[in-house]
Parts: sequence; structure tokens; C-alpha cells
Amino acid sequence: MSKPKKPYRSYVIGTAKPTEQLDGINRLGGQIYSKTLSLAFKTHKQKGFWLSDGGLKAYLKFKRYPCQAHSVQAVIDDYCGARRSYFANAKTNPNAKPPHKSKKFHTFTWRATGISYSRGKLRLSMGKDNAPLWIDIDKKFYKKVPAEVSLVYNKTTHRYEFHATYDTTPKKTIVEPVIICTHGGTVGVG
Repeated sequence: MSKPKKPYRSYVIGTAKPTEQLDGINRLGGQIYSKTLSLAFKTHKQKGFWLSDGGLKAYLKFKRYPCQAHSVQAVIDDYCGARRSYFANAKTNPNAKPPHKSKKFHTFTWRATGISYSRGKLRLSMGKDNAPLWIDIDKKFYKKVPAEVSLVYNKTTHRYEFHATYDTTPKKTIVEPVIICTHGGTVGVG
């Protein structure tokens, strides 16, 4: 992923034991990542060039995945970020290899358009006609909608963690200008 333009801060907002639903979501992330990888390599092998980030997204947008389109784009962005690292590294390291391993599981990410808040829980959309995923969150995060939420499997604790990224840009306050009159009074300007 590209560098964020705003200051962001990530927090672990919840954990959960592995369930069939959570395993399925991370497995879906692995399928999307592997399809992106195979499409990029197949095009490079047959045509002799690498598909651009936009080209990969354009080809894969017609695939029907049981999740929101922005989540598919987030997984594609993960692959494209790894590939950009390869291109940068290949200039100085002749032994560098592009990302080439398909994955059974991959971190799944929801973007802001698929996240909403309701009564102490975050609703993570799984797309049209699919049941959303609801997660309980700590009180300090109430009424705050993150810019991104990722489902990450922690291999040490053998639990899933929900990593939320919040925009920490201070909110601008509107300062009303005041004009001081020469006769000693003040007048507000609206």
C-alpha cells in the first residue's frame, strides 16, 4: 500500500477464537491474493509485461467474490505493494524475486465504505446479500468509525485480532473573527 496522506494510528480493537466464519474470511483473502498473483504471472509470461495495479483491479473486478469490492481491492493492493518492493529491490539486488507464493490464507481488510458503527459494535460488510460480521469494541472506540479494519491471525496466541486504523487528524475548529471598533466596542462577524 502507498504511504498514507493523513496521520493514522492502529489499535487492536478485539480478539476472537478461530471460527468457521473467520477462517472462511481469511481463506477468501488467500483466494483473492492467489488469483491476483496468478493473473500477474500469467500475463508476464505470455505477454512479456507486468499488469499495472489498475489493470489487475480491472480484470479482477468481474470476479464474483462474496465480499465487498473495496475489500477485494485491499487484497490486490497488498500484492501490488509487495511487487513494488520487488521492483525497487531488483535494481540493486540481481537475486531478488517477485512475490510468487500463493496463499491459502491472507489478512482480510475492510475499507471505510464497508464499516459502520451501531450500539457498541462495528458492522463489517461482506457485500450485497451476505450477512455482515459484527464485532464488539472497547468503550474508548465507541462512536468512532475506523478508516480500515483488518482481520489478522496471531500465530503466537492462535487467535484472530481485529486491527483498526483510525484517522488522528485533529478536527478543525471554526474561529469566528472579531472586529474591534474604534469607539471601544466589539462586533462579531457572522
